[in-house]
Amino acid sequence: MAQPFPTPLEFNPAGESSSDLGRVRADLDYIRQTLEQAGTFSAVSGAGVAVAGIIGCVASALSWWWLGQSYGPRVWRAAAAAGPWRPAYAGPFLVIWVAAVALAAPLALWALYHKGRKWRLPLRRGPTGRALRSMAPGWLAAALLTLALAVHGAPQWLPGTWLLLAGLALLSAATFSTPPVRWLGRGLAVLGVVAFFLPSPAVTLACLALGFGVLHLIAGWWIARATRLSLEDAPAAAGRAR
Repeated sequence: MAQPFPTPLEFNPAGESSSDLGRVRADLDYIRQTLEQAGTFSAVSGAGVAVAGIIGCVASALSWWWLGQSYGPRVWRAAAAAGPWRPAYAGPFLVIWVAAVALAAPLALWALYHKGRKWRLPLRRGPTGRALRSMAPGWLAAALLTLALAVHGAPQWLPGTWLLLAGLALLSAATFSTPPVRWLGRGLAVLGVVAFFLPSPAVTLACLALGFGVLHLIAGWWIARATRLSLEDAPAAAGRAR
């Protein structure tokens, strides 16, 4: 028995005929079936990725401000030098970014769930389920290494760890993911390598701002644009298929 179509299409203020609504339903069904058959991780939400990017930009701005407070008037010369970070900066830095992750991750997952329900994409099976299971070990490793590095007083290695493992987690699902997700993973991995080789406060914070801020905003826009184009092209594609 077919599941009822989402509520927005049942609301019909313009008085469209049932045949018009039927065509709309058929078009959206065609999109869903095409995505499932293509085997791509298409439930990722552009809005969710963009919101994560905004949170990353805010966390970067707060960290930059605290960097200036901790390193004084010669902040750029002192913060660009390699070596252990000053405790006055390391503690607030960790609190800011852990809070950012705690806020961004649930919002991104909720956006993914909402898009999957809207397009009627299976989240536990199919490409989405396989992609999430492929990424899970990378996220778990990032959480465990964060705890270990924080306990042993080595916060200078945290940015590289976060960026590299986040990038590798996304690339581990490259077989199932869309181009924006793959390019985001590559960008994060490259920035992670840079942060490992140049672990100064200034350089690592710049890498975090680019990776979890700017790149997420670009990827979110790219995903949202691809989704919009798919919806616009659906009627013609469904007509050709029929």
